Amino acid sequence: MKRIIFILLLFVANLNYAQLTIESNEVETYYTQAIDARFAGDLPKSRNILENLKENNFTNEYVMSLLVEVYGEYLTDLIKKQDSQLLKTAYPGIRDNIAEIWDMFPESSTIQENSLKIAWMVGDKEMGMIMADLTLKEDLSNLTANYFAGLYRFTPSTYINSVSYFIRAAYAPLEQGKEQFSFQSRLYLGDIYLEQKLKHKALKYYNKALDLSTTPELIAKLAVLETYRMDYELALSFFQSIPLAIMTPELFDTYIVALWGEGSESSKTMMNFLLSQNKVNPKFAQALVQAQLGRTQRALRILDEDAFVQKELPLSYNFIKLELLNRLGQKEGLDQTKADLGKAAYYAQKSPLAEEYLLPLSRTLDTNGEIAYILGKIARENLDINQTIKYYEESLSKNKTLYIYSELIEENLLLRNFDLVDTLIVEAQENTTIDTNWMLFMDAYIDFMKEDYISAEQKTLEIAKKLSYNNLVNNLLASIYSQLEKYDEMELLLENQLKFDPSDLTTKNHLAYYYATVNKNLDKALALSLSTIEENSEDIVFLDTLAWVYTIKNDLESAQIIFTKIEGKINPLDSSYSMIEIYAHLGYFYKKIENTEKSKLYFDKAFKINSQDKYLNKIYNKE
Repeated sequence: MKRIIFILLLFVANLNYAQLTIESNEVETYYTQAIDARFAGDLPKSRNILENLKENNFTNEYVMSLLVEVYGEYLTDLIKKQDSQLLKTAYPGIRDNIAEIWDMFPESSTIQENSLKIAWMVGDKEMGMIMADLTLKEDLSNLTANYFAGLYRFTPSTYINSVSYFIRAAYAPLEQGKEQFSFQSRLYLGDIYLEQKLKHKALKYYNKALDLSTTPELIAKLAVLETYRMDYELALSFFQSIPLAIMTPELFDTYIVALWGEGSESSKTMMNFLLSQNKVNPKFAQALVQAQLGRTQRALRILDEDAFVQKELPLSYNFIKLELLNRLGQKEGLDQTKADLGKAAYYAQKSPLAEEYLLPLSRTLDTNGEIAYILGKIARENLDINQTIKYYEESLSKNKTLYIYSELIEENLLLRNFDLVDTLIVEAQENTTIDTNWMLFMDAYIDFMKEDYISAEQKTLEIAKKLSYNNLVNNLLASIYSQLEKYDEMELLLENQLKFDPSDLTTKNHLAYYYATVNKNLDKALALSLSTIEENSEDIVFLDTLAWVYTIKNDLESAQIIFTKIEGKINPLDSSYSMIEIYAHLGYFYKKIENTEKSKLYFDKAFKINSQDKYLNKIYNKE
């Protein structure tokens, strides 16, 4: 009988503990007990006390934040123990409590972040996406929310939807304890761009990831990409930290390519040693061995079987193939190899090398217009607008695709050849499947170039509803706002676009230029402009903005250095519409340093393009 009463008393005691009634003056005591239980490893007890505090409406942020942390540790413990049944039973109630706590403290970053980690940990994609998106509505730059929002969208079929989130996480200010989120975001971006065959972008984000951490996987990717770019010395510096024992055949093949390409005596010695020791014998290594033995025909045959090097390292592949063909005196396939080498050089961002190989072949070996298109892009880089148009027209005659029409229309808009633009658009509609959004954008852009800004604004706002945070659309709209002197709308639009995509160089440049033009936030303008130059130090538009910022800050010595660089890049015959502002800035700068001759030269060039341009006249009359 006593035994039964004892058990009943224990039951009642436990029941009272579970339904604890707490006085306000006891909250601190129970909170301390919860913390002590947590650090003693008694997570169920800590959770029980905190949930009772919640049920009794003692729900300040500290108490609820601790409860969410305890939930995370409790669930982690269940996952480690592989107690799937208890996890399945416990999580629904925890999920409901987290949702209530989230509603109580929607602005608590600690609660948000721990809740997001829990949702990810247990695979609750639905709740995780809701919480991440709600956080981003309040704070678009939140590192943790961006990282998890990107992860939830990072699937084989929808990974491209993760880009904007990972970019914001990659560029967010580093926070202690969250470095891994930034590192992983940069790594994922590299992987996404690599999948899209945008290797230069992949390399950019892998290098940004390297600033935070190193992993064998990351080092291997950098080694391959630097070999792809033919920066063999840098590639070898990465290979030196990869143990030979963990190299895959493909990675070993790339290492041999880098040693062969670097070509120093030490690299040749290492290459020959590896060729003699390697038991995997990937194709490129076999081809080199045969070439060294004088068996050139066999080396060429083996090289042609090397699908990996052909695909991943096309520059190196075609260089060695060209060498072997020349050694054999074999003219068959020589021109095609040169064409493949030139194309590979262009896509590896080595335009001078591409031009060297493609220029002699543009008339004889360009069946689909790709060579002419590439030469047109190179001419545009060199600011040779006449050659640009010539090559685009040649390319279009062989391949009537929308992207070539787009390039040709863009060039003729800069020359204000509006009749030709209209003809090209009609022709594009007849010859290609037209994208509705592209047509809307071009329609607005043409109105902008025709200086019909009201119509351009209406059309751009219409497409902005369909394509929110689109780089091209929002930068066009910002330019329209500038012309309409809607400066507040322009600034807000660019600031929001930059929050959405902190890596967007066009928006950075646009915002820096705006601040300089209105003489506002000049330190921020300088920082933005310098960051664009760090990414692309040769872009004449970015350089012009930087020189203009320095001019407005009255740092004329720094401005002169940049303007001198710009003058070295200008094609003296370039009279496209886009040059008005650059000539105006040069004219004003030389006026400031009292070089009347040069000032007159550049203002005359600008007025020759369009004497009625409002901005030009404003700068000309600026004191």
